Amino acid sequence: MWTILSTLFVSIACAILYRMGGSGNYPRWTRVIIIPLLLAILAVLNGVHSLWVILTIPLTIGAISTYYDVLYKNFDNHWLHGLGIGLAAFPIAIVTGHWWLFAVRCILLAVLEGGWSAICKNGVVEENGRGFFIPATLWMIC
Repeated sequence: MWTILSTLFVSIACAILYRMGGSGNYPRWTRVIIIPLLLAILAVLNGVHSLWVILTIPLTIGAISTYYDVLYKNFDNHWLHGLGIGLAAFPIAIVTGHWWLFAVRCILLAVLEGGWSAICKNGVVEENGRGFFIPATLWMIC
């Protein structure tokens, strides 16, 4: 029960923070720094008791802060963005050994982030959804 409630709470918080960081009205670090910290805390709450979780923080910071504009000029590639965020949880997969679920989560995040951005035309709803998906799928590898 605690796992479900903590995941739901962190998912809602991350949805709000993800939008805040992308809105231009708040500092970008609300998205880039706080969400990776919340993900690490959620991983610990869900049973990953290892210092490897700390390594996910800078990896997620790097992944969450890019849309691969270098590769795709004038286009935010949300598909690769989701895949990158999924790959940033690699240290958790090392600790838990849930390799298949890690691969499924990476693909799922790519599809959810990219698909949601493709079908959702409201910017606020779109960013909130992408922010929600990141912690909502973390349970798969914990």
